[in-house]
Amino acid sequence: MILICILSVLASGCGGGGSSSAVIAPEAAFIATPTSGVYDLVVTFSENNIGEIESRLWDFGDGSTSTEPDPTHTYTSPGTFSVSLTVTGPGGTDTFTCDSCIEVQELPPTAGFDVTPTSGTYDLLVSFTDASTGVITSKLWDFGDGTTSEEENPSHLYSEAGIYSVSLTVTGPGGGDTMVCDSCITVLDPPPVASFLVTPTSGAGPLEVAFTDQSTGVISSRQWDFGDAGSGSENSSDLLSPVHNYQQPGTYQVTLVVTGPGGEDTSICSSCVVVTDEGAPEILDMPLDMLLGTDPGECQAAASWIEPTATDNFGLSTLVSDHLSGDSFPVGETIVTYIATDLAGNETSSSFSVTVEDQESPQLIGMPSDIDLGSSPGLCSAVHVWDAPTAIDNCGVATLTSDHQSGDAFALGATTVSYSTTDIHGNTISSSFTVSVNDLESPSISGLPAELSLQNEPGSCSAMASWASPLISDNCGVASSGSDYSSGDTFPIGTTTVTYTATDNSGNSSTSAIMITVEDVEDPTISGMPVDLTVENDPGSCGAMVTWSEPLVADNCPGSEISSDQMSGSIFAQGANTVTYTAIDQAGNTSTSSFTVSVLDSESPMVSGMPTDMDVDNDPGSCGAVVNWTEPSASDNCGVPGLTSDFTSGMSFPNGDTVVSYLATDDSGNTSSASFTITVMDTENPTVIAIPTAIEISTDPGLCSGIATWSEPIAVDNCGIASLVGDHSSGESFPRGMTSVTYTVIDDNGNTTIVSFTIRVTDDEAPIISGMPTDMTVENSKGTCSAMVSWVAPLISENCGSATLEADQRPGSRFPIGSTNVNYTATDSSGNSSTSFFTVTVLDTESPMISGLSADLVLENSPGSCDAVATWAEPTASDNCSVLSMTSDHASGSVFPEGDTVVSYLATDESGNTTSSSFTITVLDSESPTITGLSGDLIIDNDPGTCGAMATWAEPVASDNCSVQSLAGDHLSGSTFAMGDTVVSYLATDESGNTTSSSFTITVLDSESPTITGLSGDLIIDNDPGTCGAMATWAEPVASDNCSVQSLAGDHL
Repeated sequence: MILICILSVLASGCGGGGSSSAVIAPEAAFIATPTSGVYDLVVTFSENNIGEIESRLWDFGDGSTSTEPDPTHTYTSPGTFSVSLTVTGPGGTDTFTCDSCIEVQELPPTAGFDVTPTSGTYDLLVSFTDASTGVITSKLWDFGDGTTSEEENPSHLYSEAGIYSVSLTVTGPGGGDTMVCDSCITVLDPPPVASFLVTPTSGAGPLEVAFTDQSTGVISSRQWDFGDAGSGSENSSDLLSPVHNYQQPGTYQVTLVVTGPGGEDTSICSSCVVVTDEGAPEILDMPLDMLLGTDPGECQAAASWIEPTATDNFGLSTLVSDHLSGDSFPVGETIVTYIATDLAGNETSSSFSVTVEDQESPQLIGMPSDIDLGSSPGLCSAVHVWDAPTAIDNCGVATLTSDHQSGDAFALGATTVSYSTTDIHGNTISSSFTVSVNDLESPSISGLPAELSLQNEPGSCSAMASWASPLISDNCGVASSGSDYSSGDTFPIGTTTVTYTATDNSGNSSTSAIMITVEDVEDPTISGMPVDLTVENDPGSCGAMVTWSEPLVADNCPGSEISSDQMSGSIFAQGANTVTYTAIDQAGNTSTSSFTVSVLDSESPMVSGMPTDMDVDNDPGSCGAVVNWTEPSASDNCGVPGLTSDFTSGMSFPNGDTVVSYLATDDSGNTSSASFTITVMDTENPTVIAIPTAIEISTDPGLCSGIATWSEPIAVDNCGIASLVGDHSSGESFPRGMTSVTYTVIDDNGNTTIVSFTIRVTDDEAPIISGMPTDMTVENSKGTCSAMVSWVAPLISENCGSATLEADQRPGSRFPIGSTNVNYTATDSSGNSSTSFFTVTVLDTESPMISGLSADLVLENSPGSCDAVATWAEPTASDNCSVLSMTSDHASGSVFPEGDTVVSYLATDESGNTTSSSFTITVLDSESPTITGLSGDLIIDNDPGTCGAMATWAEPVASDNCSVQSLAGDHLSGSTFAMGDTVVSYLATDESGNTTSSSFTITVLDSESPTITGLSGDLIIDNDPGTCGAMATWAEPVASDNCSVQSLAGDHL
């Protein structure tokens, strides 16, 4: 209730007891937004009331009401609606009405249409089908050529070539719409027809041929292909009537392609131009006759020359020779012949001679080298044996002679041995070697002993030796002999060599020796040795320095020495030590003597590196601590003493003080001790284990809170726990949101640890959707790929707070072909949501359309094939939705066999609706067969003894683009042909009656030479008396030939 202040007529003013209260009557008022739009219009109403309002009632003018403040309402049908609001309060009731407040309009129509056909030649009749949707009151067609129509489904005739855009404008209560099909209709001129004339069609090359274009129709360009690609000349043209020069012989196919606005056409003239070759080739730069010597070591010679060349007016096929440059030729004359053949089989030959002479002398191989020989034992000569040399020649050896033979005895001095050889052509060569014999035998010395071994005489360093004199001899005589010592001489200690030398008359000498060895066998003597000694160790040392007087040595020979393993003044280790002296003379004789040195240890060990006193914290989780320190060490003047302790580094020590002691003992029983103190302090805080992890729970059903339970944590400490306290208990109820639970633990030493975990309570209860529509199935709207569907929206309920309901489609929405799920989602303030859906299925029942299908086609076969490639403009398919596929049993550009073939197209839309259409292709066979593998012209020699020859060749093969009926020849391979030229012809006929002929020429040459019989053998006669010659007579020979003998002539009668 609203209290207002009313002015009193009294002058007391508006205060104290001068005021009173009254109730204000409500006044209804509101604003609507928006106030107009198409159906499914959502309008929001905002109240501007005055006074206290307890209830309200809205009337939206379409039979719907509401009692909510500031409602939102959806108008689902067209019309003009008045809205009223009635409000009631303590002060009464009031109604506000907005007349014709809301205007809801129809949806505007959608323009759409189909066209068939979309292309063709002029005077093209096109049908248009209206596929527009919505409420339509009028329509206007614009055909793009200046004409229009208001018919529903008009037909229009296009009489001129061009590309036309078509539009349809539709108008209805909701507005208007226009669909434009850009470049929708293509109207073409008819395609041109290609044809041409050729003059002349054959002749000898190079051949100039004129072509005249006789094509009909509208032509914008033309392209000639003269069929001689690769000949080196331009083989194409775009002129109207070109002239072309064929440079090479052959049969050529000519093609003319004409193109116009209506398309293109091709005319092919097979075997149109035949160019022949009638000139023989020419051989240039033939080598001159050649005279050569044989190659080294060969009875032949390799001849090299610059290869001749051959030219021809149209091109050379082969240039061959019976010999190649670099070939080896035998001794004598050889004729080399070249034959040039052009591509037409015409031949030319030319030749030169190669004469080889043998100019090489023979060779001696394996000729012995000069040799020096020693005389044979006991002789003044020597026998020499050698391998005889071998004579070789490039053509053959005649003789090999020598003036000495292997195995001959040669006297002292040099002797020459000579060899001589002659080849079969009279070439001679000689060679020799020298045999030298030398006296190499030395005189001999015998009767000497090899060695003498003696001992020294007592008290002396020497001994006397005696032996018998040797015998000396030589094969040729001794010149002199002598010795450097005599028997009975005195020899010193050691080895002495006595040498005898003898020399013969040739200066050869010999020596022989006696090895005399005198051995010293007397030992040296030692005197003045010290007695045994005992001493104490030097301070800080495990030994002592000891001195004494050195002993003396004496021997029968000078050079004796004395040595000791310890010297006077040496340091001796603790214990007994033996000192040994050894005397040795120059001959290795020895004597030894020794005494003992004893050292006593009286010094105690020392302990060093002792740790200082240590304070340490306890180890984690323990009431003690493991303590580590560097171990002290013990040292002694003698060795390493033992070191022991009642504790070791790394042991665990309890809280408090512990004394660690060490004791060192040396090997002589001397001892020392030391110690330090370890203090362990407890500094560890208590630990809480099994603390719960963060707890996530949901609110209890229908509540905004939840009960949480957990296991109580446990407190542990290395020494003991005093208390463990928490600020919440398991089983309590916790509000929605986050709550922290804290535990505090204190150990016996006052150390404190605080831990916590969180409890999160979430609202997981989703709102509920009710009143969902059931699944719906409808057909598409005509001409469209969709349908409009309406339904009653569902309701929501929520256990806690507010919730919203959202949908991805609204009633009255337009749905595409197929199944569409309409999804509703309810979401509460905690973000929980629930979903529900129903399915709207729209069925497409309209079939597709095929347009632009080709007319029937008539074609000639492709060259060399029993079929033809047919091309056409592919038709198009259209559909109210979309075309899934357009298939055909044949594709444009496919090869079609002779005869009729039906080409069918099938259009299928995505819903499986189909439409089919077809046309016929007829292929005519007009191609003649071909003959391949025909033999080239044959040139053969006559068969031996006849004036003719049998000729054989591989039979040619006839082929045709379709099939061959027959191939016949006027001669058979293996027939005998007379001398001269014979033409062999073949005729091929195909099943269509087309024929082709081809031929080659067989030339039989008489290459058989006449024979001469009865010719006399070689004659050996004496000269006529008194003359340097003689008259010879013989029987005349007879000549015969396979054909006939022209003449027989001799150079002597």
